[in-house]
Order: sequence, then structure tokens, then C-alpha cells
Amino acid sequence: MDDFTEDHSKLLLPREWLVKVDVTTSTPYLFKFAHSADQSGCCILISDTKKVWTEVLPRKHFSRRWKKCNPNIPVPEEDNLASKILCSIHSASGLSDASFDIIDSPIADLSFELEFEGFKWRWDTFLLGPRTSSDIISKHLIMPLITMAHVAFYSADPVSELCEEDLEKVVDKIGRAARRSVDTHVKHTIAKPRIATSLQRVSALLGLVPDLPLRLLPTTWRACWRNAIQNPRWLKVTRQRSPLVPQRLKGSLAQDTLPNPYAPKERATRQLDVLLLRRLTSRLALKQKRRARTTHPQARLHLA
Repeated sequence: MDDFTEDHSKLLLPREWLVKVDVTTSTPYLFKFAHSADQSGCCILISDTKKVWTEVLPRKHFSRRWKKCNPNIPVPEEDNLASKILCSIHSASGLSDASFDIIDSPIADLSFELEFEGFKWRWDTFLLGPRTSSDIISKHLIMPLITMAHVAFYSADPVSELCEEDLEKVVDKIGRAARRSVDTHVKHTIAKPRIATSLQRVSALLGLVPDLPLRLLPTTWRACWRNAIQNPRWLKVTRQRSPLVPQRLKGSLAQDTLPNPYAPKERATRQLDVLLLRRLTSRLALKQKRRARTTHPQARLHLA
């Protein structure tokens, strides 16, 4: 069998993802199929989102595989007819009615068989290396999903209500922008508060984390501040000088609106956080001024 190359990966890029589930292990498998236009052969890519297996089947081995899988069905004499039959099975409509079974094979890392109305086809795929697998998963799955997350969360109209033409225009527009500047696209998408917090909660749910995030709301400096004041040095400062809310600051604190709306019972905690932030930042600024005065040459001469 031929090796899976970058050309095969590019041939699979415009193909749709197909999915089948192994009922014995309840494992979903995603795969792509492509048939070359020059009739040189076909290739398949299958993944469980952790590993990637591929097989490149040259045209000269096509009839041999057909005879092994379907001894009672003659090989079509027309090349186009055989390729059309194989392409029809490896489509969303044809695969929904086909059976999927993982089978043992002494020559392949992962073998599976598709069967539809008496017609069978077997793939003997081989595991790719970790570097190639991560590159394929990134190009074929992760990056498109990041772009679709941007489309789903920040489209002017709900994606489910868009017609096919409008959806294609929105996807093409964002896809071209992502292609021009991948780093900026990923940064702006993941940095969106709703996407970041949604991913946070979904990851916790899938990972069976007992303490789930409280809200799917934009993250503010309050969460970062809570983590920062856990430093023992800062805890010592806060214990020595417990901040109180002066009357002259109550009006200004009421005007400090944050992106995260808090419940009324959390208002006092929020005010203390704001005042604590101001108190410590002012103390740090005062220390820096004193240090600058003592390190200045004229200040050292004056002290001497």
C-alpha cells in the first residue's frame, strides 16, 4: 500500500466528516473518504479524536479488495461505475443505512468493515505518528470547529435559522479572514467571554469535575483578583489592615459597574474587593516612589 502524504491530506480537506459508532465499545469514529479524479486510487482517514489511522488504496489493488469482500459480485468493467458505488457508500446518506464493524486483522492496526444491502467493503488502516496525527486533527477538525464556534456565537442571526446561501456567505467570509491571519482569528475567538466560559463549563462536565463554574458570564478581574490575593504575602497585608468602606467612597463604588452582574447579597463583597484593590495598588505605588527617591543620586547625597 502507498504511504499517506500531504497531497492525500489536501485531497481530504474539502470532504465532509462522516461518523459511525462501534456498538461494542461505544466509541465514535470520524472518517473522511476521497477518490482521486485521475483514477489513481482512493484514500480514507479515520480518527477517534485521539489517534488517526489512514489507508491509501491504489487502483491496481482495487479489484483484488473487491473480490475478497464480495466474491459473489463481479467487479464492474467500467472504472467510473466502481468508483461511484464506493463513493455512494462513503457519503452521509449512504453511510446512515450501512453497518459498521471493527474486525481483527493481522496486517493492519485498525480494520473495519462497511456493509450495505449485501455489498461489503473492508479498510485496513495504519496508525500515523503523533506529529502527523496532531497536524491532521488541527487542520481537519480543531481549526474548523474554532471558526464555526465564532460563527455560531457571534452571527447576527441564529445559525439554525439561516438559509443555505446566507450560511455559506457567513462561513466563507469568516473563513477567508481566518486564513489571512490564523493567530488573530484564534485569539479573538477564544478570548470571547461567552466562548471561553462555555468551553470551561463543557470541559468540566465532560471531565466529571465536581466543582462546576458558577456562571456562564464574562470573566472579570474579580476572578483573577481572588486568585492573586491567595498569595501568603498579600494575605498578611490584608489581615494587618482590614479595609473599611468610608462614607465618601460609597457613591463612587456604586458607580463602578463591572461586566459581571452580581446578586444583591454579593454587593458588600464586591465593594470590599474594589476598595482592597485600590488600597493595595496605592500602597505599591507609594513604595515605588519611596524606592525611586532613595535610589536617586541627589537623594543619596542629601541623606549622607
